[in-house]
Amino acid sequence: MGEVDIVRWGLVTYSKCGAWLNEVDQVGKAFGNAAGLVVNNRAGEAGVGEIQGHNRQYEFGGYLTVCECMEGEGPFVIMNDTLFRTHNKRGWLGLLKQMPVLDVEGLVLYGDIRRDGNDLLERPNPFLASWIFVVPNRASLEALTEGLKVILMEEERPLSPDYEQFLDHWLNPKRFWGGWHGKKGEDELMRKRQCVLWEHRLNRWLLDAGVELRSVGEWNPGKYNWLRILDRLKTRWKAWMG
Repeated sequence: MGEVDIVRWGLVTYSKCGAWLNEVDQVGKAFGNAAGLVVNNRAGEAGVGEIQGHNRQYEFGGYLTVCECMEGEGPFVIMNDTLFRTHNKRGWLGLLKQMPVLDVEGLVLYGDIRRDGNDLLERPNPFLASWIFVVPNRASLEALTEGLKVILMEEERPLSPDYEQFLDHWLNPKRFWGGWHGKKGEDELMRKRQCVLWEHRLNRWLLDAGVELRSVGEWNPGKYNWLRILDRLKTRWKAWMG
């Protein structure tokens, strides 16, 4: 882990019991064989040593559970099982191994950053894709925890017409190169729509709370950019095979 002594990690899954045992073991090895927290949101499928999640708020509820169970002062890495399904697992774990000492005292989150936000109030720029968060210290973890609580408990509110149009376009299953790449069923599309809303709302809350959003690509820009390309090719292939 470079100069980092201890990294505490958490993983949110939705899977049959034991489905990701080998992959979870690889994550632990990437962090110096450190034990991690695994939340399985699939009802009745949590294995030995895992936390049974409820899946009422999909991976976001799982992230909140992980945040509330994390001990220590950091750094922390929180992610979901798309690491195994739609991302380049080996490459991302290799990048995480290069994590430097994150000796920051302020409120900061690192992640898979996006800088293609626009002038929509609901979609901030920049924002972190909500599949991985690298949290350097306890204060930043507490900020992430509070942000998750707020967005998951707040009442639904009207969306701007432009944002509604953006969501419809992004979730259009006929798009090949961009947008949603997963299953095309109505339930799955509604789930993903809600997760996009939460992703944007969480990032907006974090920015408004003074949390700095930074890219894990700072550690190795070339490798990060290559991983983004590989991830995009993988997701487009899955969409095409769909």
